[in-house]
Order: sequence, then C-alpha cells, then structure tokens
Amino acid sequence: NFDELGFPANHPGRSTSDSYYINTSIMLRTHTSAHQRQAFQTGAEKFLISADVYRRDEIDTCHYPVFHQMEGAQIFSINKAVEEIVYDMQNTTSQQNHYINTDDKTAVSSTNPIQPCHPVEAANATISHLKYSLNELVRKLFIDEKNLQVRWVDAYFPFTSPSWEMEIFYQGKWLEDPRFLNQFTSNEIIKFKPFSKYPSCIKDLSFWMNNDKEYEFHITNFCEIVRDIAEDLVEDDKIRKSVVEKLDVTLR
Repeated sequence: NFDELGFPANHPGRSTSDSYYINTSIMLRTHTSAHQRQAFQTGAEKFLISADVYRRDEIDTCHYPVFHQMEGAQIFSINKAVEEIVYDMQNTTSQQNHYINTDDKTAVSSTNPIQPCHPVEAANATISHLKYSLNELVRKLFIDEKNLQVRWVDAYFPFTSPSWEMEIFYQGKWLEDPRFLNQFTSNEIIKFKPFSKYPSCIKDLSFWMNNDKEYEFHITNFCEIVRDIAEDLVEDDKIRKSVVEKLDVTLR
C-alpha cells in the first residue's frame, strides 16, 4: 500500500490517524494504487482498477471512511511515445459538441519535474495525452451539464512525477454531495428526490482532554466515535474553537 509506491516512512498517510490497521503488518488499502505493481506485471499495455478503499478522515460532504476509487494506466514505448500518442488521440472520439471550460495553469517545474530517465518530448506528449483523456472523460460523464468548469492543480504523489489533479465545478461548488449519488441503485432507473424538506440540525459539543503525548488524540479519532454512534445521520463536523491551557488547582 505504501512501500512499493515510494511513500517515505514518515509520510502522514501511514499514521493510524489516517489509515486503518488490523495489526502491524496488515492494513486496509487506502487507494487502488496498491495494485499498480500487480497490474503492470501482467504485461497489459492499459488497464483500469476499481475497488473499495478505506481512510480515516473528517466528517463532511466530500469525505467518507469507505468509498470506491478507480484509476487507469496506459503504457507507451519511450522511443515511440510521440507517434503512439498522436495516433491514439487522433483515433479518439471527441465530444466536441459539449462545451467545457478548462482552467489549467499547471506547468512542469523544479518542484514538479519530469523524471530524468524520460525524454522531454515524450514526457510532454504523455502529459497532453493524460489531460486530454481525462477532459474527454468528464465531457461524457457530465454531458448534460451546461458550461462545465474544470481546473487542473499541481499535486504531489511519491510514485508519479510530474503530478496533477483535476477538479470539477459541479452544481455551484467544487465539491460533490454524496446524497445525490446514494439515491441510485444498480440497473434501476430512479427519479430524483429532494434530500430532505427539513433544515439541518446543528449541535454544539464541548469537551476537554488531558494533554498527554502518550495518548495523543487526533480529530479523526473523534470522528470515528461520532460515526460509531450516529452513523450517517451526521454529515459534517467542524472545530470552532480549540484552547490549550494548563490548569493548576490548590486545595487546602
């Protein structure tokens, strides 16, 4: 999950506050990238991996401890990458009738470099192919969305360089609402229903804890307690105020 992908030993993703561990040597996968090496070893030139993944995280509209992830990869020959990519893009059916507004200010830089073992021309062609492929994908997924907005942002992953992420502006925000997706059942057409006619119910909760480094408490630990008790009734949690103080009491 981490070692074969080049994650350093001190990477925050390895911590128990971010990942689920069964014991010291077995954990629940946090991403489908954990299967990349197996997929590459099959000799396939391109593949898709879909799986359920698990992460300890905060509670809000875009995070959930169990979700599905899909990733894909395509292999090009270093010496023939440019020709192969040009041919592949020319033979891809484009959804040109669907407008997409793409904001891309990303660039190869010293902090997001091309790997030294890759020819610059081949790497630039691969970058164009990657962004083109994903832009075409969202054209098809959001074919009914008018004036679809997409932005590319710089990112960091230990096992890819350069790295970027795509974000989609959907229904007035850059976040998705899981309640919209949860209404659908496989192989069944369902008419959209409003999530709820009642307003959100907000509850304030205050608590204190010992400042004990041996039993350091992380916000995701609290979120786990909330999920265990309230399950999916709680959709969001925010820390409004955090105070660290030392209290001395003298009794006589």
